[in-house]
Amino acid sequence: MIRIRRTGSLRMVRITSFLLLAGTALAAPLHAQEPLRVGQNTAGSLSSADPRMEDGQSYDAWLLQGRPGERVIVRMTSEQFDTMLHAGPAQGEWTPTESNDDAGTGTNSYILVTLDRAGRSLLRASALEAGQRGAYQLVTRAWRDPSTTPLAVGRRVSGTLDDNDFAAANGPEDRYTLRGTAGQTVTVSVESSDFDTQVSIGQPVDQAWEELGGNDDRGEGTNSQAVYTFPETGVYQVAVFAFDAGLGAYTVRVEEGDVAEPELESEDVEMEDTIAMPDGGADGVLADFPVETLRPGTPASGELTAAHPTMEDGSHYRDYAWDGRAGDQVTVDLSSDDFDSYLYLGTGTGESFEEIDSNDDGGQDQDARLVVTLPRTGTFTIRVNALSEGETGAYVLVARSRR
Repeated sequence: MIRIRRTGSLRMVRITSFLLLAGTALAAPLHAQEPLRVGQNTAGSLSSADPRMEDGQSYDAWLLQGRPGERVIVRMTSEQFDTMLHAGPAQGEWTPTESNDDAGTGTNSYILVTLDRAGRSLLRASALEAGQRGAYQLVTRAWRDPSTTPLAVGRRVSGTLDDNDFAAANGPEDRYTLRGTAGQTVTVSVESSDFDTQVSIGQPVDQAWEELGGNDDRGEGTNSQAVYTFPETGVYQVAVFAFDAGLGAYTVRVEEGDVAEPELESEDVEMEDTIAMPDGGADGVLADFPVETLRPGTPASGELTAAHPTMEDGSHYRDYAWDGRAGDQVTVDLSSDDFDSYLYLGTGTGESFEEIDSNDDGGQDQDARLVVTLPRTGTFTIRVNALSEGETGAYVLVARSRR
């Protein structure tokens, strides 16, 4: 399943263009603000009479009120237009601190807001496209610590994602506990016909989530599977959530061993998912290098050779895919005894690669470490590279995620 298509470059352009306007359009004088208490649900309507941003989008202003420092989830839904929801300071120049336009399988938005010292935040309910109008609903509720339900090997549990669940940064989430033994391998499967599932195995660390293993595109359709080998004996957690903050019923089960459905074989992968080497290897022969998807916390061993494609400086590289969510903090480590390591994270592959961040000396000696907070939800590219032209050799790559 190719996640990058779901976010789409066109939508990225729209969001980027909006953020470029943030310093101007959103600094306009405030219009009438409707009060909205935490825990209150309300309805509104965008019309041609509403104030507009410089890009033409109409908006309604809502003053969210609660306890100082309180964390609040806000969901905006509409059946008449594609929603866009923002949160920003209640006083002074208004610029968005949180924005979302694509939570849920349809036209909904979802944000997690932290109220200021006065217990306030100014919301703007808007549409993704200029000229869109119609009715919408706002749902608010206080964020709370997650509760957990026990899981066990051989057990199947039914659950439902809804607005009463623990509110993670990108949508509702259910948490389970799972006891594992050092060296034991398990497969965790989540099935749903209501939303596109994701599953993550990890641990809560300092109010964040450290992912040890996870997956959202093994299994058929909207189902997901994660295979994980416990490094130590102890209690771990399993998080079930939606790729797009959707809601609905699901089942989760745990099986002994690696019984996951196989991912696409290389011959089934479309050309968009391979890197075509433009000039071939040393003999000038064209070659394709399939892009493998990294599993969180699972080392990937490989080797850079003279047959791998090269960057403009003549250094060889290999690309890997990484599925992540907006706000995830991803740590990538690349180690090699054969060459001076260089790491990139970006979008696209081959000559279409666009860099988000890079590093060549974050690790020890010749190793590289890259720590990046993902700007959006989707599929990213992690590029393994040698610092100098012509360098080749073996390497080990591992990526971990926290949110």
